[in-house]
Amino acid sequence: MIAQDQIDEAEWINLPCGYWYELVLISAIKRLLQDDMPLEFRARFLELLNKKARGLISMAAVAAVTPAPDAAIAMLDEMKNLSIEDKFKVMRRLDVFEAHIALNPSIMEAISLCRDNEISDRSA
Repeated sequence: MIAQDQIDEAEWINLPCGYWYELVLISAIKRLLQDDMPLEFRARFLELLNKKARGLISMAAVAAVTPAPDAAIAMLDEMKNLSIEDKFKVMRRLDVFEAHIALNPSIMEAISLCRDNEISDRSA
């Protein structure tokens, strides 16, 4: 469990949990982009990143997420044989998402930007 001084649970607990998984996937995609790959693959991953900026996730939030560390990738690899529905069930667990935040604190920064995006959308 993460110490309260490391994250503000109120920031992310109210963010719909589907966005939690999206932010983790953004960090995984950025990790993949660190590897050598053909230009057409890189372009597809960059397009995918661009498409992740929707709803509450702004381009600033996408930009704030840093590449996933080895341990986070290992956690995602453990889920690779699950159905998409089961992956979402796992990612909705608070302890799992807290672990991803602990491994990649930039996700917390992105969540703050998501909340800011929600507030600005309401005032527009």
